[in-house]
Amino acid sequence: MRSAHVAKSWGHIASKAPSIVQCFFTLTAVWIALRSLGLGRTLSFLRHRNVQPVKAGASTDLISATSHNIAVAAAYFPGRARCLEQSLGLYYHLRVRGVDAKVRIGIQPYRMSGHAWVEVDGTPVNEYGEIIRKLSVFPILLP
Repeated sequence: MRSAHVAKSWGHIASKAPSIVQCFFTLTAVWIALRSLGLGRTLSFLRHRNVQPVKAGASTDLISATSHNIAVAAAYFPGRARCLEQSLGLYYHLRVRGVDAKVRIGIQPYRMSGHAWVEVDGTPVNEYGEIIRKLSVFPILLP
């Protein structure tokens, strides 16, 4: 009985975008993890989290709402939640909802600036294609 209730509750969570407050706390956790554990261990932690099995044809409404809520939470984040923190938070929330998200990182060699974003089915979720086309893209860090 209890496991059926938990499964039903999880199904409801998995189909619903996280709130702005949840996104804010996720950004805080990612920010702390990056500074205390470094990028490699933070990526390893996120990669091994208990995620839902990937579902085919993820809802564009879920993806858009999650991306929007992460962006709003980042706007209220003390200091600044940069593209890496936002992308890792977005990746986490999409993966726990069964979306096949991938974190991408690229650099602009002549001005030596980097950028991170999330892709779903090869399409950038939290970034515009024009910006990404200017970057040299690294292999996928988080599948």
